[in-house]
Parts: sequence; structure tokens; C-alpha cells
Amino acid sequence: MKTKRLLTYIKDRLPLLLLLVCVISCAVASAVYAKYVKDIDANVSMDITGVGDIEIEVVKQSNGTYTIQHGDDSRIPAYIRFAIVVNWKHKTNGTLWYINPSDLSYTVPNATQLSDGYYYGVKDGNAQIAVGTVLSGIMVTTESTPPSDEYELNVQILAEAIQCVPEDAVEIAWDAAFIDGNWKKLP
Repeated sequence: MKTKRLLTYIKDRLPLLLLLVCVISCAVASAVYAKYVKDIDANVSMDITGVGDIEIEVVKQSNGTYTIQHGDDSRIPAYIRFAIVVNWKHKTNGTLWYINPSDLSYTVPNATQLSDGYYYGVKDGNAQIAVGTVLSGIMVTTESTPPSDEYELNVQILAEAIQCVPEDAVEIAWDAAFIDGNWKKLP
């Protein structure tokens, strides 16, 4: 009779007992999983990078100046640097004739020239050049005369860009950094 009452008692409370067993099992499983995740999380690092589609274009303007545009199709702001190479170029066969750098004058607004010879772009006090931004007014003049009438002044602006994220990308790639509002060459 006692056994029958015990079985009836358990049978009446069976849904509650099953629920209690389920809750305790879930709590134990959660604790084990949390410990597992904590142990693994200590060894995990994550780098988030954007798609590095950086478009820049150098354009000669009708007034003889040059512009560098960070293209509208780019997806991220960028650091921009460029070098200016100037020679006399033969009009027919393309032969180059050297011009002494001391005979050249450069007007390069929105940029800082560092000891490596590159000009590093700055717009409105910021080195991160936003999408669609134009660095304009770049001009090269010379007082020297060409070797003959068959030569013309040949200005080439070799521009490159690098992503701004992570911040040390420019330091690693170019050994330069934008510190306290100025470009500086790293030692």
C-alpha cells in the first residue's frame, strides 16, 4: 500500500519532476559550455578589415596643374603619397633628357614632402583622404631650356594609396606616420 501511494504520488508529480530534471541538465550543460568557450576565447583574436578598393587618379588640368582624386568608386578613406618625376621628352621617339632637380620649382599644396622624396597628402589638416576628395594645384615649372625644339616638358606624378585601417598600416608599408598634425618619417 505504501508503494502504491508512492507510485501514485510520483505519477501525479511526474511532469514537474521531468521539468526539474530538464532544468538541472540545461544548467549543467550551460556551465560546461561556458567553461569551454572561456578556455577557447583566450586563444582567439579577430581582425576586422574592410574591402580595400582604393581608386586614385592623376589628371592634368588645362591650366598646366595636376590633381589627384580619391575616386568616388573607392569604399574607404586612404592615405595618399606621390612622387613627381620630371624630364625633357622627345616628341617623336620618347627619349628622355635629364633635368637637374635644382632647375625645377614645385608648387604642391595639400602635401608634405619627406626625406624619402615622396609627397604625403593632407586635406584640411587630416591625412586620411576621404572618398571623392581632390588634391589640386600641383604644378611644376622650370627655367631650364630643352636640349632642342624636339623636346617638351614631361611631368609624371606617380601616386599610390593605402587603407587607413588598421592605423599602423601606413607605418608598416611606408615607414611614415601622421603624428600631431604632421607627416613624419619613422626611424
